[in-house]
Amino acid sequence: MLTKISELKILDVQAAVNADYRDKGSSRKTLKSALSLINSALVAQGYDYHLCKSYLTQKKEPLTDREMEVIARTPLIFGCDECQRVCPHNKGVPITPIVEFRQNRLTMLRKEDIESLTNRQFRTTYGNRPFSWRGKKILLRNLDIVHAKTGL
Repeated sequence: MLTKISELKILDVQAAVNADYRDKGSSRKTLKSALSLINSALVAQGYDYHLCKSYLTQKKEPLTDREMEVIARTPLIFGCDECQRVCPHNKGVPITPIVEFRQNRLTMLRKEDIESLTNRQFRTTYGNRPFSWRGKKILLRNLDIVHAKTGL
């Protein structure tokens, strides 16, 4: 299933990513990682959400080798905001004044944090988090994929 992208070409996205990373002084390795994530889902005919990292980190069905490669490209185990981050329409947008978006953030989740929890304990501990609806099994799978690639 492809979603048509109107007035957007892969080269436009690459140019936006290049400019964004240049402005922030990011390394070439980081730039290549962002481009590879975005280009996984952008194809000549449009956007293939089946190759989007955010979609793949939530997918319950078994993953192909290619899908696991997409997940392993960054240490993120749930979701991906690369497209939002590099979109030229999001440049210069102020940080939200909504306090709830900045409070009680969870920046890292380790296998040992969730592996021994029962499903009930997981829901009690993480039930208010966006990733909790998928359950710990998907997160553990993603943690294993990322760890196998990065050692994190």
